[in-house]
Amino acid sequence: IDSARVTLQGRRNAHTLTLDARLPDWGVTANLAGGLDGNQVWRGQLNQAAVQGAWPMTLNAPAALVLARDQQQVNNLALTLAGGRVMVEQFSRQGAQLATRGSLTNLPLAPLLEWLDNPPPLTTDLRLNGDWNLRLVNTLDGQARLVRQSGDVRFSNPAVNLGLTTLALEARAEASRVTARLTADT
Repeated sequence: IDSARVTLQGRRNAHTLTLDARLPDWGVTANLAGGLDGNQVWRGQLNQAAVQGAWPMTLNAPAALVLARDQQQVNNLALTLAGGRVMVEQFSRQGAQLATRGSLTNLPLAPLLEWLDNPPPLTTDLRLNGDWNLRLVNTLDGQARLVRQSGDVRFSNPAVNLGLTTLALEARAEASRVTARLTADT
């Protein structure tokens, strides 16, 4: 971390926290407001958040938060991420139980490839839409879907454009049995 500034104002049960951190390739700012109750549960909202860097991100509207040792919950987290949009309608973890539901629109695939230790020999301008609704209690249940909105994949050796017109991945889980279907047309 090159620099970090954290400002906390208020009382235990009603306060604001402002964060500004700088790293060599990233910058992060955030503003939260809420309070800690007698059960050590923090309830509040994320009012502002932004990340500058390879994956620029901006919070579009305040998101409700509940944070405790054995419970984390986020509702209505709407982000602009790398030119796309991500909406986390619900993320809830309580003990070993997890539930999440949301959608994404116009999210670029290329930045993900940069995170791979051995990126494949290709370039892409693919943009994806998708949604998910997943629950993990004793078993995994739910669905997730990714579909091509636009773009293509170009292999570098040999140089070939796939010419994608359709690309979709649909996965369903029922009692921890996962089935997936990939559809691609050129």
